[in-house]
Amino acid sequence: MSGMAARVCPGCGADVPAEERSCPRCGATMASSTADTVLGMQVKVLDVAELMREALAEQKPGEDIVLPLRRILEGKDLGDKEAVHNIISENLKIMSWRLGIKQQEAAEQLSRSKAQLKTTPDGKPFLETFTTNVVGLESLSVEAREQVLEQLSSGKTGPIVIRQPAETTKPRMLLILIAVVLAILALAFWWGLKH
Repeated sequence: MSGMAARVCPGCGADVPAEERSCPRCGATMASSTADTVLGMQVKVLDVAELMREALAEQKPGEDIVLPLRRILEGKDLGDKEAVHNIISENLKIMSWRLGIKQQEAAEQLSRSKAQLKTTPDGKPFLETFTTNVVGLESLSVEAREQVLEQLSSGKTGPIVIRQPAETTKPRMLLILIAVVLAILALAFWWGLKH
């Protein structure tokens, strides 16, 4: 074995030399050292939404959300807790800037989302989030809003289709409006003939 530290195989628990990409005993693929230092050797996916719920529950009145987040992370079995904290904190800043909301609101929204910290095959960490934002749908009927939310929660991509029954009042109103305009034109024409 070389001078590099051995890692523990997540599949069988055997010691695996750091330079090996798979376990010589069971063949399991080993996470890269970058992933190990960010998430810890046994953690492949970290539930960030759950972390945010825990941090919000522990948050003291008036306290910035990054402080209870740091306390929650200290109690977790992770590799580089500071790196995890920085990734989540940066995401909160980006969310608050992009949505025009406060960082506290971004944390609350993140806690209600599906958010996971993952690593790419080459070991780079990334935060994957799925959040539903229904602001602006107030003008839709309750049924239409339910259709939109149902399609979003199903993971549908592409345009959202809203099915509503045809309204018969609009054509009727158009006919009434045309009749009124024609009546006014007829009166104007008749008035012009008389004078």
